[in-house]
Amino acid sequence: ILVVHEGDELPADIVPLFCSGEDGACYVSTANLDGETNLKLKAAAPLAQKALACGQSSGIAIEDVQQRLHVLSEARVEAEAPQTSIHVFTGTFTLQQAQDSLSADNLLLRGTVLRNTKFALGVVIYTGRETRMVMNSRQVPLKLSNLEGVTNSVMIVVLLAQGLMAFFSDLLYLSQKGEYEDLWYLPHKALLLPDVISYWLTFFVLYSNMMPISLYPTMEFCNSLQTYFIRNDIQMYFKELNFPAGVRSSNLCQEIGQVGYVFSDKTGTLTQNVMELKKFCVNGEIFGEMAQGRGFTDGERVAAVRSRDPELAKKIDDFLEVLAV
Repeated sequence: ILVVHEGDELPADIVPLFCSGEDGACYVSTANLDGETNLKLKAAAPLAQKALACGQSSGIAIEDVQQRLHVLSEARVEAEAPQTSIHVFTGTFTLQQAQDSLSADNLLLRGTVLRNTKFALGVVIYTGRETRMVMNSRQVPLKLSNLEGVTNSVMIVVLLAQGLMAFFSDLLYLSQKGEYEDLWYLPHKALLLPDVISYWLTFFVLYSNMMPISLYPTMEFCNSLQTYFIRNDIQMYFKELNFPAGVRSSNLCQEIGQVGYVFSDKTGTLTQNVMELKKFCVNGEIFGEMAQGRGFTDGERVAAVRSRDPELAKKIDDFLEVLAV
């Protein structure tokens, strides 16, 4: 049994048995899971809520609920096998001879935050790797440009070629080694490793000049120059807000020239939604005008009317409050 208070993040997937909201309702924020900021309405299992509430719809203290937990000693919760969907859940709650079906509205997921509810008490269903959040988590992909990907592939090919050349040189040296062992002017020291491995490492180091070490610094230098030109491009400068183009990842600069399509998920991602108050009418009194300028231009008249007519001032305040909400 897990008790979660308002503002707490759930550590596991639970089925709420009691919620302090009216009729067992509670609200959770799922921003950590799907990015949505609006609160989701959840509910406790009806049989459990009714048994623990004892006829009260709200205002029950958590201590009273904990003292009544013994009434659920014969209860049983059955849930489906762990799966990835955060919008689907199937289960049952059985208390004595009565049974309730459970859905996604009766499941509080790990990673969500309890909001606008004093507390919720529930039974843990999934933990650890079986929770929906962990099963949907993926490894963060490494952001690499196409040029860096090609360069890394070329480096691997060069490294393999270097190792192969060192191996053939090692074999040739060992096959001719007997001809030079008796020469007095060539000293032979004892090696810690076997000859095959020792001389392969020797030749591998000798061929290390095949690796283009300066390639990566040269690429970074070019990316830095591209970053400088993008930030100082006058054609990508927004004069009204004094906002130049920004570069947050220098290794992706060369990818800009390869963009063929831009997909937008909703209006406002690439466009700008501007809603400005220009004109309104309260109690038959018209304020403002549809001018070309930005913003509301009749503020002084609204202030004057509010100062001399308290009744109209209240109506204006009510209208603006509703408009803001």
